[in-house]
Amino acid sequence: TSTGALSDLKELQGVCGEYDVKLCLDCISSIGIVPVDLSGVYLASGTSGKGLVSVAGLAMVFHNHDLCSTPDAIPNSLDMGYYQEKGGIPFTLQSSLLYALSESLAEIDWVERYEKIAAWSVSTRKLLDRAGISVLVDESSSLPAVITIVVPDGVASVYVGDELKQKDILVSYKSGYLLERNWIQFCMMGNEQQSARKPVRILERLLRV
Repeated sequence: TSTGALSDLKELQGVCGEYDVKLCLDCISSIGIVPVDLSGVYLASGTSGKGLVSVAGLAMVFHNHDLCSTPDAIPNSLDMGYYQEKGGIPFTLQSSLLYALSESLAEIDWVERYEKIAAWSVSTRKLLDRAGISVLVDESSSLPAVITIVVPDGVASVYVGDELKQKDILVSYKSGYLLERNWIQFCMMGNEQQSARKPVRILERLLRV
């Protein structure tokens, strides 16, 4: 998410399969944004928030093999092997988070969602390109829901983010890695894909140096 790049899953699967290497993936920002095929993946992580459009707070670990507990190496509450040995959930989870996730998974048309996010990404990138605004990752290598914008020298990204916020346009810009590199991000992980015409028009004025 920090760059807006999407790793080539098929290439990773191919290389790891060729060299018999276990493949572990961070899918927190891709699940619910693009179709994800975890064939040949040893472990993958996810979350109830972000792309799954539910309440944040549930961590997920996907696996299709038996796990052994390691009580001397990791706390029981984080030990997936311990969960498997107990045959269920050995510790209390917030039922409200589970119900919210269940509702989100059941109610959303995921194929339609993928298409809408992809369309938003294409249209937003065209607007940015016409305005002469530099984007970090090209479309072929991007996570559709995240567009990282390179703020030119002479303009502070925090200034741009603050000015957009004053106009009720919320972008990602206060994370340390974004501030350090003078980047801002357009993110569309919610269930409503809004036009970027107004944000890009304002951004074009702010970035004039």
